[in-house]
Amino acid sequence: MGRTARPWHRKHDGWWYATVLPGTPATKLLKAPKTKANERKAFDALSRLQVSTNPNATFDEEPAADLIEAFLDHSNNHHKATTYRTYCTHLNYFAEFCGRVPCRQLTLSHAETFLTKQAEKKSRSRVSTVTIQNGRYKGTIRKHVVKLQPWGKNQQATFAKSLRSCWNWAVAAQKVSTNPFATLSRPFVATRQQIVSAEVLDRMSASADDAFKNVLVALRNTGCRPSEIARLTAAEVDMAACCWVLPIHKTDKDGQPRIVWLNETMVKTTKRLMKENPSGPLFRNARGTQWTKNAIVLRFSRLRAKLGLPKGTIAYALRHTFVTEALVNGVPMAMVAELVGHKNDRLIRSTYGHLRQKSKFMQSLAETATRRPS
Repeated sequence: MGRTARPWHRKHDGWWYATVLPGTPATKLLKAPKTKANERKAFDALSRLQVSTNPNATFDEEPAADLIEAFLDHSNNHHKATTYRTYCTHLNYFAEFCGRVPCRQLTLSHAETFLTKQAEKKSRSRVSTVTIQNGRYKGTIRKHVVKLQPWGKNQQATFAKSLRSCWNWAVAAQKVSTNPFATLSRPFVATRQQIVSAEVLDRMSASADDAFKNVLVALRNTGCRPSEIARLTAAEVDMAACCWVLPIHKTDKDGQPRIVWLNETMVKTTKRLMKENPSGPLFRNARGTQWTKNAIVLRFSRLRAKLGLPKGTIAYALRHTFVTEALVNGVPMAMVAELVGHKNDRLIRSTYGHLRQKSKFMQSLAETATRRPS
């Protein structure tokens, strides 16, 4: 895969340099101190130099919207549906902002200005009409109200990642000469998810209907992602091996299925649900249809309001609870990563292991670590 050229600073003479074409001597770009602002200026200077250096860069003179459309076509054919929707959401907004600007004239400031405007926009509602496609109310036209919020830090970080991915692909495919957004970055802010205790889980189960109780039990006893439970079908259950075999999952880049191993509680729950739903989705709502991501999010939101639970009590918090309890119970970190479908056990330690919320357990470890031998 092609790599975007990057400018560098030489302290002895104070100049920013870059290699415009591979194998050619370094070119002076800008004489200025080494700062982030001057690095952006050096990137802009490099972009101007590279405008005509690649004769195969067919999109250098084309509008940015055309390049974004080409990337979205590529994403639709090679990425997952969720990834494609994320790219569409963010890149189409950017295309509306500066889609008519030729790719060779784009600079980092275009993206910075766009992010500033998105962060400063006021909350507003957009009303559209939706026609119901199936079910009892098929053909009924209803109003659909979407509340648009200013972009927070995580949404800005996702946009920066999407924009870099688009132009990195274009550079690798020799559609543009350079990536003006190579240094565009916004930090993600980790959500403060709460460990869901057994008492809180019991209160949630007591306030939920039978269909949602099944979801709560599965989230807590498998450590699955909510989307994995929503998509699970009876055909993906292997009761002989006491596991679920998921061919489609978040980390399926190597083509290997995700194996979800079941404890006794989940074996009983799975057998019961297979009798109720011998084909199609295993976990269904009270209407008998498949759970959706928004439906699960809304159920947790209502339970938080009803029971007075903290904001961090969300569906994914039960996955974090599963990981934390497994670490407390002595399950090796590599095995925990295998149980929850992660390739890297370091992420388990840094993101999923909320051991700080297990104060008594950590105090007992400190006692053990400092205990003098008899």
